[in-house]
Amino acid sequence: MQDRDWARIAELYSQIMDLEPEARPAEIERLQLNPDERALLDKLMSPSQETGFFETGGAVSDQDVVLPTGTEIGNWRVRSVLGTGGMGEVYEVERADGHYEQLAALKRIPLADQDGLARFQRERQVLAKLEHPNIARLIDGGVGTDDIPYLVMERIEGIPIDTYVAENALTLPETLRLFLKACAAVTHAHGQLILHRDLKPSNILVTRNGEVKLIDFGVAGLIDEADIAEKSPMTMAFAAPEQISQGPVSAATDVFGLGATLVMLLLGEPPKPAELRTNQLKKLPYDLCAILDHALAETPEARYASVEALAGDIRHFLTHEPISARPGGFRYEAGLFLRRNWLASTAAIAVIAALSLGLAGTIWQAEKAQRERDAAIQERERLRAMQQATFVMFSEAGDAGGELDARDLVTKSANRMLEEFDDDPAGAAPVLHMYGELFYLMNAYSAAEPLLTAVADMQETQETADLIALASHDLANVLMRTGDVGEARRRLDAAKAYWQANPLDHQEVLLDSVLVESQLLAQEGQVAEAEARLTQALPARIAYSGETSMDTAILYTNIGVARMRIGDLEGAIEASENGRDAFKAVDRLESPDGLNTLNNLATLYHITGRLDEAERAYAETMETRQSLYGPSAALAVLLSNYAKLRILQENFTGAIELFDQAIPMAEEFSGADSPPALAARFGKIEALAKHGAIAAALKLAADTDALMTDPGLRAGIYGGLLNLSRGEAFLLAGDPKAARANLDRAEAILKDAGPAAGRHLAKIETLRTEIAAITSKN
Repeated sequence: MQDRDWARIAELYSQIMDLEPEARPAEIERLQLNPDERALLDKLMSPSQETGFFETGGAVSDQDVVLPTGTEIGNWRVRSVLGTGGMGEVYEVERADGHYEQLAALKRIPLADQDGLARFQRERQVLAKLEHPNIARLIDGGVGTDDIPYLVMERIEGIPIDTYVAENALTLPETLRLFLKACAAVTHAHGQLILHRDLKPSNILVTRNGEVKLIDFGVAGLIDEADIAEKSPMTMAFAAPEQISQGPVSAATDVFGLGATLVMLLLGEPPKPAELRTNQLKKLPYDLCAILDHALAETPEARYASVEALAGDIRHFLTHEPISARPGGFRYEAGLFLRRNWLASTAAIAVIAALSLGLAGTIWQAEKAQRERDAAIQERERLRAMQQATFVMFSEAGDAGGELDARDLVTKSANRMLEEFDDDPAGAAPVLHMYGELFYLMNAYSAAEPLLTAVADMQETQETADLIALASHDLANVLMRTGDVGEARRRLDAAKAYWQANPLDHQEVLLDSVLVESQLLAQEGQVAEAEARLTQALPARIAYSGETSMDTAILYTNIGVARMRIGDLEGAIEASENGRDAFKAVDRLESPDGLNTLNNLATLYHITGRLDEAERAYAETMETRQSLYGPSAALAVLLSNYAKLRILQENFTGAIELFDQAIPMAEEFSGADSPPALAARFGKIEALAKHGAIAAALKLAADTDALMTDPGLRAGIYGGLLNLSRGEAFLLAGDPKAARANLDRAEAILKDAGPAAGRHLAKIETLRTEIAAITSKN
């Protein structure tokens, strides 16, 4: 059948299947289909086409039940029947050998169906290769005494993903992040050269903890296996066109199934044929429509090349980055950039806004003010630099036909200014410095560094001295963030030396430099000096900016962090409360900086035992951050800290639920071995162990250990916390010897971590006391 016939067959199938079963034959006769259409519809409507490992296909009658309750098969005993169908029966079973308690799902197939038997044998081989947290695990398999083969799968207590999304009223970002877990499972299977072939909501289950489990590889086959296409069952509403037309299947077939599933999750209905889909998807954001159209393309070649490519575009959509499914262009790329960095983009927005409002008038005013005070000269030159940079960028965009992306545009313009810098350093330096600031705002530190270096290293004259000092300060900030602490210190000292020669003329920049200096001191191991430097700057900052200002609020917050670092928790609370009050006074408590202060305060209340205040602060901050900014690394940290509070409240189930949200979020936005992700993992290990799930806790500890491949990471505080969490789990498991060994390793690491590790070392001593008590009883 030609690809162009697919839409008609899909429409006919939907039309017929909407009827009661007894009315379908008459409708087929009324349609007067041609022989090819009739044959294909007959095949599609065959009961064997709709399969599922846990699906029943309707009520189970007595004659369907082959094995009565209590029947033993291998190491398993039947508890109840879950379903029957063309591929055999599925039972809930329990372990019968007495080694341990375990529930599972057992599937067997009658020998009479040779095609079904072949599929079943292949399923067992396929599933044995799959080991992924989002794929139902193969536990056992064999042949019963009646010579009927069986396999035993992990019993998933979950509901179909579309039901879960609807019942929990998930937001669009929450739905997409859940869907990404299914994509990860399919990507893993494809890496083993395994296709699923029947992806649909009912084969993607979600547990009560929000964990995705992909089930039913009963119709799967090896990617290079080409001879079973027309034997494979399918589900019409989610089947790719090549499956309907009995063509060869590939990874793109599963891409289609995932795309169709995502439509169901977002709209509550399967995708319509291509000619009707645009109207169907119009309620969704434009980029998401483009992603779905690409995934659901009629031909495999026109779809995403892999499931990972589909998942990548969804992740980019979530983080407001360009997607591959949509042609770019400067306006598109720049718009996404501003959405990603709406707060940090103030400087970039100022460039465009200043141009549109007429920089000429502003510069004229600056020139007039020059007669009143010298500071206006600097402002005038800065505005002229902004104007020139804007003209250069728009010129580059025009030369490229408007198709440069945002970063390419800035890069080309900056390179052009670097060339001009060689001929006229003093004239080009302000613009070059501004480009360095833009790259810094984009977190493109490697691009910012050479631009700022060029300005900082230019020949100093009376006209360039101020700009050189400012560029040196900004360069220090960049170098500190890239790990070059020594050079960052040299650059900062150079800027400060210039400013301190005339401190009254440079009060604001000297106060701003304190934040960078304190961070450098902390990175150099001088945590007490870092706190002292911030505290010493506070009176001057209040005198300059006022008690209630953003700058004062930010300084208070940094003082709180520094005091927490040296173990002065009460002092940290005082500073953080002052910061909170200052943010509130200027109506910026809901800004990212304000929310960071609230998060710090909640954590401080938590670790000092003020649990009721911590509960209120966590709840308020989490709700505000989630509603205003959505998922982020900061939200993951907040969820993790809130979960640790629930451990103290002995609400272990609630803690695990929060950790299950925090861990994937932290991994998505910070990386699997980042501090936020690792801290959440350590917390979950503790919650699982205290909840009695010792095996799960130790498995998570082993998985986390495998993630920490960086020797520096293992030798630092996070290596100590891994051993501490594992030691506590072994203690709760009743293995004091293993617990003591892990706690010894934790202590050896944490003793070198400074005051910040004090409360962890105190916990080790508490656990050792418990070990001693257990040992003395024995």
